[in-house]
Amino acid sequence: MESPPKNTPSLPGVYLMKDSQKNIIYIGKAKNIKKRIQQYFLSNTTIKTQHLMKKAHSIDFIATKTEGEALLLENQLIKKHQPKYNINLKDDKDYPYFCLTLSEKYPRITIERRIAAKKVNPKNAYFGPYSSSIGNFSRFLSNAFRIRQCNYNMDKRKHACIYADIGRCLAPCIKKGEKGFDREYKNAVDNAMLFLGGDTIKLKEQLEKQMKEYSSQLNYEKARELKNKIESIDAFFQNQCVIDIESKKHADYIAFLSDGKNIEAEVLFVRGGVLIGKKDISFELKDSGNNFEYEFIKQFYFSGDKIMPDIIFLNAKIDKEQSISIEEGLKRVFKKNVRIKNPKTSIQKQLMKLALKNAELNSEIICQRRQRNENTLKELKQMLSLPKLPKIIHAFDVSTIQGNFNVGASVCFVNGVKSKKDYRKFNIYSVKSQNDCAMMEEIVYRRYRSALEKKEALPNLIVIDGGKAQLNSALKSLKKLDLDVPIIGLAKREEEIYVSSKAKPLKFDRNSPAMRLLIAARNEVHWFVISFHRKKRDVLPSA
Repeated sequence: MESPPKNTPSLPGVYLMKDSQKNIIYIGKAKNIKKRIQQYFLSNTTIKTQHLMKKAHSIDFIATKTEGEALLLENQLIKKHQPKYNINLKDDKDYPYFCLTLSEKYPRITIERRIAAKKVNPKNAYFGPYSSSIGNFSRFLSNAFRIRQCNYNMDKRKHACIYADIGRCLAPCIKKGEKGFDREYKNAVDNAMLFLGGDTIKLKEQLEKQMKEYSSQLNYEKARELKNKIESIDAFFQNQCVIDIESKKHADYIAFLSDGKNIEAEVLFVRGGVLIGKKDISFELKDSGNNFEYEFIKQFYFSGDKIMPDIIFLNAKIDKEQSISIEEGLKRVFKKNVRIKNPKTSIQKQLMKLALKNAELNSEIICQRRQRNENTLKELKQMLSLPKLPKIIHAFDVSTIQGNFNVGASVCFVNGVKSKKDYRKFNIYSVKSQNDCAMMEEIVYRRYRSALEKKEALPNLIVIDGGKAQLNSALKSLKKLDLDVPIIGLAKREEEIYVSSKAKPLKFDRNSPAMRLLIAARNEVHWFVISFHRKKRDVLPSA
């Protein structure tokens, strides 16, 4: 493009850059769309921006009412279209949180993974995020505070469950109405809230006060229970990474580590002075990625379900205007003041060093994994005499029950790793009987006809789940499309490899890395198509 598009509005919104094939290659957010797009056409842009603009053929836009709406829309569109020049956070799992259902008379403790603001009950309290540590916290909560975890109807329940029998629930289902029970249960909920909120100093003060009250009433059994609870809290925190017990702030510490091609981001979750979990995230540094810290923060906090911390600490500086933009966006969307800062105190700097150390360790692990995968691909290339390294592998399989519910599927491995965005499912239309070969011919043809139309990257190797017959059917489809792609059949049990140029199957060491990769791809597509077949069978009547 030589000049910016005309009639671009001076409004907040999202802009979409497209290549000559109308494929979206970059999505961005702007406070003022017109001004932002004009910046791309200045003479002093970075080399990476110049490279992006060489690929851009047109620019569309979507105006929004506010910049906050633009932030949300940008991340939704990035997740949907996965543009080439936007960073792609590979880890999009939902984080687990504890929920105290304060909306109920006798609140429960549950573990929730989807807590989007529009779905959250405002009367309930949420704490987190946790990662691998959530199991330890969950066991401690049920032992220490004995708050119910079930979702039984309190009015209809006549007998307590096993959690009450083993001392892990106060059993409001059968004790409701007893003198003093409601106060005892409320105290347990209040104490759990203090614990989850990180205010352990106030929690211990309250428990000690309650203990003295029970002692003065000569209720030594209850006083002893509280003394044991205080000791268990101390013992629990001895096994946790306590950073600053005086702090009540919730903070995330994000350390970035770049090797020029890939980025490792380590996020430490500190809640109330306690390190409760961490997250390792890897992503590729795109050509437009001179601002990857800013892009990462937008995607990480505005996509998925998260409860915002009070402070986000970074080991890198981002533009002040961008920082303010994110802070204002978080405030609009999550109704909370969040500050983005660099660490200043000694404790904050120590935590950032810890985050960076973990990023370095994760980077080493990923580098070793990449090297192993590359060695495996080299072995596979040599083993099958392939013309190129099989960086992209597709595998196909079909499923049927006596000619009913005929379906097929394909999976994709990129550099030896599953690429689930490239998985495909197929309803079989041309075959109404039990004919695996004809079904294989149809799905291979449809998969690559679509790939050619959309100008998608073709695989370096195709794996067919089956023997010579299924392989020949797939070859027919490739010939119809005039495609010359290496293709093999991999039969189950004996793990024999069929190739079109040899009458007899080939046998290799099934425990070699190359064979393990082929078997993994074949098994993955088999599982994928069977799962699809079962879902279809459960929904649709028999033909």
